[in-house]
Amino acid sequence: MRCIRLFVNVVSCIVMLSCGTDKKEFQNVINDKKDSTYLANTFPIEKKEEDVVSKKRDISSYPLFALVKNVKASSFLKSSNLPRFSYHPTNLYDRSLNSAWFEGVEGDGIGEYFEINFFTPINIYSITLSNGYGKSKSLFQKNGAVKELEVLTDGYHKPKTLMLQNTLEAQQLELYFENVTTIRFTIRSVYPGTKYQDTGISEITLESQLSTDLDEGISQTEFDSLYKYYEVYQHGDYDNPKHDMIHNLSPYQFNQFLSMAFDEPYSNADMGDRLHLITEEVLRNSSLIPVFLNIATKKNKSVFYEYANRDPYVYLTEKIWGNHPSGIPFLRQIMFSRTYEKEFHFLRMGDTRVVPRYLNLVQYEGIWHEACCEMMPSEILTLKGDWYTSLKVHRFLEKYSEMGKSDDNSQDFSVFAELSKAKDSLYKRYGEYGG
Repeated sequence: MRCIRLFVNVVSCIVMLSCGTDKKEFQNVINDKKDSTYLANTFPIEKKEEDVVSKKRDISSYPLFALVKNVKASSFLKSSNLPRFSYHPTNLYDRSLNSAWFEGVEGDGIGEYFEINFFTPINIYSITLSNGYGKSKSLFQKNGAVKELEVLTDGYHKPKTLMLQNTLEAQQLELYFENVTTIRFTIRSVYPGTKYQDTGISEITLESQLSTDLDEGISQTEFDSLYKYYEVYQHGDYDNPKHDMIHNLSPYQFNQFLSMAFDEPYSNADMGDRLHLITEEVLRNSSLIPVFLNIATKKNKSVFYEYANRDPYVYLTEKIWGNHPSGIPFLRQIMFSRTYEKEFHFLRMGDTRVVPRYLNLVQYEGIWHEACCEMMPSEILTLKGDWYTSLKVHRFLEKYSEMGKSDDNSQDFSVFAELSKAKDSLYKRYGEYGG
């Protein structure tokens, strides 16, 4: 899902360096200042993340959803009357201020953390945070926000402490980490909320580049030959050795290759084959995954939706993340879907926020969906459902009770019978009305 993000004004942040030896890491961005206080840069939130690139550096910035292999948190807030992932750490990089990560322990959450693992090492130049709950001014005030946020990466044994402002405005902090594969953010102090003792962060973005961006890759002659082959690719040519050249491309070369290979003039009936073959090669070189995901979200429906009768974006999510919820932010960027395969995969990853939309699509499409989903609606709803799912299924059946009175052979009757199975199974687990 897409949100309209609004950054305003200028905010200031202080990076507290724990010892003098850390100064070297920062000398290019703070010019060896005697103290560690500096003004953060800000930019309009209407700009897309890929446009937020420092004019001082020649770097290729990727959206965070394309960089994250895995995200985890020491805890996240859960509420029985809300979907399971309402405050999950994947909300941190879904490009929406309407969602947030909230710690899930008693008290203010001091010591709670979230940790991000990347597909490939990256160099980080700045971190931009939307503190607290950015959904509204009222919710921001009622909930806690982070005051001191400790940052620790692999390879750097001394953590950095970021001093954040208690504001809805986004805050950008310039600092430098090199060859990062894991980064952990830990709450060290908070700005308490006026009503709830919960602390959260709505969004985080990184100005970064892949550490391998400038790798040599293959020769220009080989590159031209590879592109020419894919330009005239014929269905079924799976064993051609040219496929092996793809995983030897540098990220820069791969970006060029994809921009041409999936361009509109070459969107023919073999697009699905090409997508499959390229994906298999990308999985052999994880440094290419961010490039692939970034290009995939930019390509239009007519080009990328020719992958047989499968949803290509669900296919990519499955191949790269499996059923792990870390793939949710990527799939949320896709605004269209083939039948309800996308919603089915959200459920398979455990995201029950899609249950109302899934139920409506099941009613519209019918339950005979083996081509896109390996489980029937009653099976996936029971397997991945929660209290919220039980309540929504019950209310859906109440609203559309007339479906159960239809002819036995009608689609409406089949849908009602199938969802009634889900209701009965969820009732055994959660009780009547989801209670």
